[in-house]
Amino acid sequence: MGDTVTVSVVARYDGSDAEGSSALILSLNGEAAQEVSVTLARGESKTVEFAVSPQNEATYNVDVNGVGGTFSVAAAAPPEALSQAVALAEKDSSSLPVISLPGWPAPGWQPAALIGSAVLGLLILVPLLRRRYLRYRYDI
Repeated sequence: MGDTVTVSVVARYDGSDAEGSSALILSLNGEAAQEVSVTLARGESKTVEFAVSPQNEATYNVDVNGVGGTFSVAAAAPPEALSQAVALAEKDSSSLPVISLPGWPAPGWQPAALIGSAVLGLLILVPLLRRRYLRYRYDI
């Protein structure tokens, strides 16, 4: 209790215009708590941080433009609990969530990368096999 909680998200603009602006709204338990306006160039991404200091002991549902999570506020813990929490936090390798701003579709690059890799492989492999087949066919 009494500490500041930092909520971080990565905003990315994938629109067709040169740049786009939108508001990121942090909601705690369904109520808007903070709003930040973000302007990004096409393809640019930016980490946006919100700092909140809830004063009540509770579990809070956090939402930033549809990306959600939770955190809990509790009374002060004994020192050994704090050192255990720090050790657990150091082990956590999770990354920041990426959100797509309203009206800007998130890129589906993973399927496109797989299809692109398959097409590229065929473009390289087919001519090599064709040359080998034709060479053996006409050498006889």
